[in-house]
Amino acid sequence: MRRARRARPFTAARRRSRGATQTALDLVARNVAKAVKAPPVPHRQVRALHPDEARRLVDVLRGERLEGVFACGLMLGLRRGEILGLRWADVDLDGATLYVRQTLRRPAQAGGAAVAAAA
Repeated sequence: MRRARRARPFTAARRRSRGATQTALDLVARNVAKAVKAPPVPHRQVRALHPDEARRLVDVLRGERLEGVFACGLMLGLRRGEILGLRWADVDLDGATLYVRQTLRRPAQAGGAAVAAAA
C-alpha cells in the first residue's frame, strides 16, 4: 500500500488561495451597478455678465483685497477652484502667461480641509 504524500504548506496555501480567488470571481459575475439608475442632476441656468455689468463689477472691486481674484475669474473665465488653486509658480509675468496646474476643492464631508487636485 502506497503512503499518501503530505502537501507542503506553501502548496496547500496556494491551492486555498486559488480557490478563494475563483469563488470571489464567481460572486461578481456581472456589474450590478449597471442596473442602478443614477439620480437626476438638477440643471441650473447660468447667465453670463453683460460687458457693462463686468465693467461695473471691476470698478466696484477696485482697491479691494480680493480684486485680483475676481479679475482673474472675470477676465479669464476661470472657475472658483482653478482660481483658488493658483500659486505664484503658475504665473509667468515675463511671458504674460498664467498656467492652471491644479484646482482646489472642498471634500464631500462637511468641515473637511481643502484638497488640491491636478488640473
